[in-house]
Amino acid sequence: MDRLPGRKGTYLLSLTAGQRGAIPDEVMEMAQEHGITVVPASFGDLVEQVGQLPVTDLVLREVLQEFTDFVFSQDLVPREDQFLVAMLTGTSWRDNLAHGVYYEPVDRNPKWQRAAFLGLYHDRQVSHVGRIVAAVAAVQDAAGEMTFDDPETGSMDDVRRQAIRDVVSAAQAYYPGLEATRHRYYVVDAFTPTDFRKRTAGGMMGHRYFDIENLSGARLPNRAPGMLAAQALDGRLFD
Repeated sequence: MDRLPGRKGTYLLSLTAGQRGAIPDEVMEMAQEHGITVVPASFGDLVEQVGQLPVTDLVLREVLQEFTDFVFSQDLVPREDQFLVAMLTGTSWRDNLAHGVYYEPVDRNPKWQRAAFLGLYHDRQVSHVGRIVAAVAAVQDAAGEMTFDDPETGSMDDVRRQAIRDVVSAAQAYYPGLEATRHRYYVVDAFTPTDFRKRTAGGMMGHRYFDIENLSGARLPNRAPGMLAAQALDGRLFD
């Protein structure tokens, strides 16, 4: 580091396996002391950028492909970006679809930790898929207002909070008192229609996780929208 003071254009690339996170304070202090610009990135970001390079040299292309293969072989790119969690829906299906929100009791395992996409299972098929953009616990307070925790993942704004209020209001017809107990609400980018159908007899028992890459034979790009996941699963079958 003694060689760095006074040099221009010095960058420190901070790579992480998983999502981009906060840079440790000691790293930021060291960088500021030496005039270094810190660039946070994930291995997924790096692989995505490498894949977009206009490489015409065959040898260089092979080197880049070997690097990409190595990153994936070492599990440095999070796999949840390739997974769908299919959730059972019954009476609430239309309202989940209309408002782009699914909910479950807050004491259940957070599904966003294993899957980036959420599908609505209805009538022996996953009928719609969306990318989870926020997951948050909420409950009605004594004044009759919905109160929201800090998001477990993603971010919240007025539009997303209103979508949750709307789905809770719609549920009063078949789930009175939903707002009185803490639930986790999953907000998606949009529910895109698909036809991912169960081919064996009987309904799906509980939620299930599906590897979209293995089912479709193609890897979804980093931070792919729900529409691409829906397209990848459309017309496919599961047991």
